[in-house]
Amino acid sequence: MHVDEVFVEVRGHRCCVTHTVYSQTGYCPEAVLSEKRDLKDYDRFFAHPEKRLGDQIRRVFERERKKPPEKRKLVTFVSDKWGAIKRAFNRYFYRRAKLVHGVPIACKRFGLRFNNNPIEHRNGGLKQRYKAMRHFKSFGSAEVFVRLYRAIVNFVRHGTKQSPAHRAGVWSGFGQGQASESDLHCSALLAGCNADCPPFQLRVSHKELFCRRTGFLMYRYLECLFTAVVR
Repeated sequence: MHVDEVFVEVRGHRCCVTHTVYSQTGYCPEAVLSEKRDLKDYDRFFAHPEKRLGDQIRRVFERERKKPPEKRKLVTFVSDKWGAIKRAFNRYFYRRAKLVHGVPIACKRFGLRFNNNPIEHRNGGLKQRYKAMRHFKSFGSAEVFVRLYRAIVNFVRHGTKQSPAHRAGVWSGFGQGQASESDLHCSALLAGCNADCPPFQLRVSHKELFCRRTGFLMYRYLECLFTAVVR
């Protein structure tokens, strides 16, 4: 799992978008906008992976705990060397998961395994969309932008490939109540909900989420929301 930050400008102030991406599926389970890059904000960020993945991480740790520390295959988080990330990570995943620092892309040819390529690719898409707007006029509009962007990259199928949410098995969780609240909010927008309903206050059935005909139309609809809401 890869963790990284993207900086955006909100009313002349530099804010940080912290998000995480699964390297195998490309799914983004969480993206948080914060005014600062301190320990309190990273505590709030790592609380979400601990709530959703805590049981899985503990099961992996219990399976590997009898092995020597250097041979344990634990869940691995890849991030930069910012000190607040390590302190917040240890509060939630100390010994149960592994935190490594990403290396430059060129170092991979020398045998260094972990780099932040998967999330750096995602950063490029976010920066490309933000570059056209240059800045946000309010913190609330910036939060809406982050949530809508997460909805597009997770639930919209690009080309002939499956969407990241489909590859991660999130689609199957809607029918059994396994999907998180933020996933329900994002999928509600993609399912073609009533425009009079307020964003992120919608609920839809799991059958409606599998409608593929409206995929392209919903993509255009979200693009229009980007232009109308975030300004």
